[in-house]
Amino acid sequence: MNSVYNKGVTRLMLALCMMGMSLPACTSDDALSGDNESPKAVKVAISTRAAETNPWTANDVITLQAYAGETTQSASYTFDGTSTWSTEAGLYWSSYKETLDFLGYYPSTTEGLAFTLPTDQSDATKLHAADYMTTDRIYGESNIDANGTEVNFPFNHRMVKIVMNVTYGAEYDGNLPTLSAESILSQGSGVTVTVNTADGSTPTAVTKTGDAVLVQPLIGTNTEGKPCYTALVTPGILTKGSTILMILAVNGEMRQATYNGDLTQLESGKAYSFNVKIGEDIITITDGIENPWGSGWGSDTEL
Repeated sequence: MNSVYNKGVTRLMLALCMMGMSLPACTSDDALSGDNESPKAVKVAISTRAAETNPWTANDVITLQAYAGETTQSASYTFDGTSTWSTEAGLYWSSYKETLDFLGYYPSTTEGLAFTLPTDQSDATKLHAADYMTTDRIYGESNIDANGTEVNFPFNHRMVKIVMNVTYGAEYDGNLPTLSAESILSQGSGVTVTVNTADGSTPTAVTKTGDAVLVQPLIGTNTEGKPCYTALVTPGILTKGSTILMILAVNGEMRQATYNGDLTQLESGKAYSFNVKIGEDIITITDGIENPWGSGWGSDTEL
């Protein structure tokens, strides 16, 4: 569940076909040269940083958009599970030296810059579907290649990854309790993304929306053989002694787990691991450790 990816930059290249042509029948770049005024396919590179493998799985679908004034192009791209993205339409430069802005997001079923958090993340597929990602807005890319210029789309995680590792109080002395009905609290039911400005003065911002929800996490076992819970949640505030991060049943009795560490917030695009100490009378969450989540690109832990 926490297999480590090899760090680096993975560039997944896709030379797009002209409209209406199947991928195997793509016209070569040489054949396209000589007509600078006809539309040319935007060549797309999907980038991820610090990805142990890449964060994509077979049949993932992303949406890429291109903007020219009030005109928006939108196209879906499907990953084959190895290194190739395919599309039936694609994005196009209308002419040589045209300038466009670009944006990408995943999953393609979202509303682009708004995302509703799935509350059932109980298996790897459902957890992956909660991994909302967008690019920053890419401003002023120009078609400087008569055959269609390549544009790189670096995707950023917009949610927060939480891993809860269970420990037990000494009072149990080997007679461990039964845990059930585990949920991780998300402080919002979704997020909205406000894109970065063209001059770079304001970066992309992620804001939680809606009321708090309980997320059914992926349940696994950590390296010590104890329960481990993983979920993706919205950004939020941490207040020592009062923020509830988890609810679960201990021997059938519902209990709340309150954060008792020193972190003050859960930031978009970051991953956190916590120790959940289960005692007979109290459950505390401590030792919040902020881990890189691919520095915003890719993933440092396989979902």
